[in-house]
Amino acid sequence: MKRLPIIAFGLTLGFLLFSSNVGLGMVSSTLYIYTDDDYEHPADLAPTDEHGFFEAVLNQLVYIQIAGITEFESGDLVQVKISYNGYVKTWTNVEVHILTTGGGQGTLGVGDASAPLGWQVGWFDGGVFVEIPYCETLTVHYKDATGTGPEYVAGGTIKSVGHLHVIPENPLGTIGPLMASLVGIIAFALVKKRTAIINLR
Repeated sequence: MKRLPIIAFGLTLGFLLFSSNVGLGMVSSTLYIYTDDDYEHPADLAPTDEHGFFEAVLNQLVYIQIAGITEFESGDLVQVKISYNGYVKTWTNVEVHILTTGGGQGTLGVGDASAPLGWQVGWFDGGVFVEIPYCETLTVHYKDATGTGPEYVAGGTIKSVGHLHVIPENPLGTIGPLMASLVGIIAFALVKKRTAIINLR
């Protein structure tokens, strides 16, 4: 009886993933996030978590690169955007070109030292600031500059989709959230173990 909801959930999730891939097109490019507009690799590459998600804090200025674009040709103009909860940060009329710096150097893409794409995390079009919650993941999309045609999502360095992962600002840097996560896992394991012992009685 319990298998039916699990199977239904699996089929629904599979359908949603399939339909999202169809709607966004195939992922062929790779997302890189930098902390400096010179896009030096790997010195200025934003830190990543164990899933390959680039980590950034609110108000941090980061620089976006989409490398290995195959859907457009050199000289084509595209629109690049990041969306969160109905808010959008958009770069319009961005020229696709052979990248001169960064992880995508030598490939066709957007965002490098010659034409940086900077974003202050949390700031969207119209000068609107949004308090993005801890651990929220954001994807980077691109499409024809006219806004028509299919929309593509930038791929990840490890996963099939690239993510920008918002983490809390912490005086301890990245080690603070990692330690908090470790404490949470240990606490969860202890509670689960205790629950298991109680259930056995």
